[in-house]
Amino acid sequence: MTHEHPILKTIRQRTSVRTFDGRPVDADRIALLREKLAGLLQGPFGCRCRFALLDMSGFDPKQLKQYGTYGLIKGTRFFIAGAVEDAPGNLEDFGYLMESAVLACAELELGTCWLGGVLNRSAFGRELDLKPGELIPAVTPVGIAADHRSFKDKALRFMAGSAKRKPWKELFFDEVWGRPFQEERALSAKSPEGLQEAFEAVRLAPSASNKQPWRVVWVDGTAHFYLERSAVYSKIMEMAKMPALQRVDLGIAMAHFDLVTAALGGAGTWTFEEPSIPGVPGSASYTASWRRT
Repeated sequence: MTHEHPILKTIRQRTSVRTFDGRPVDADRIALLREKLAGLLQGPFGCRCRFALLDMSGFDPKQLKQYGTYGLIKGTRFFIAGAVEDAPGNLEDFGYLMESAVLACAELELGTCWLGGVLNRSAFGRELDLKPGELIPAVTPVGIAADHRSFKDKALRFMAGSAKRKPWKELFFDEVWGRPFQEERALSAKSPEGLQEAFEAVRLAPSASNKQPWRVVWVDGTAHFYLERSAVYSKIMEMAKMPALQRVDLGIAMAHFDLVTAALGGAGTWTFEEPSIPGVPGSASYTASWRRT
């Protein structure tokens, strides 16, 4: 009988929660979460980030409407908001670190839900004391999940296809773009410890509208991460003057890969030199590489 590592189990079991039961989160868990947030300072690209747990218990419902989450999130007044400097790799770093916070919440049995499109960034910026040159790509509510999802919650999950994930053959390639990396190969003795689990963790990563825009090409002990953009989705983000949320998604996938490989003993480091991969389409752009050390 095989035993799944706790971090992969957390990734597999965690789902988005928009309906909370209204019970207050105990002080011990709040303290542990704030301690975790205080340590989330830089991602793989080295961009400066900061995160805070915002308590909006003193706000009445009318005040909460200005934050863009009223009617969408029910039963909690806690939110994690984060700011990142305007620099190359900033959105990937934000996604990487914010997902670390989201998984920490899951380990504390607290529900979360990535919110990147439907929020008032100016309102959250006031609460976070946003500095010049900083931006807020996303926030998440935090609380104790309700036993039953609201109708709106169920409808949103259905429309986004949140429970579905692309198969391995569409996400992971073997040396050449488009040639599937077989799951059996990830389990072979020649592959690094934990590679199969790390790829599966990437496959399970959450993403905006469940687009799963990441692609990974494995070459000689190195995982090269690419962003395959959805042209229509990117245009919508641009027209709405929103951050490029698919870059945040890429950072989330990188976090899953890094956390699982580290937990299973697969030491590695991030590098940023674009490789020569045959067959990469024009819709895909190189982001980063995880190299085994």
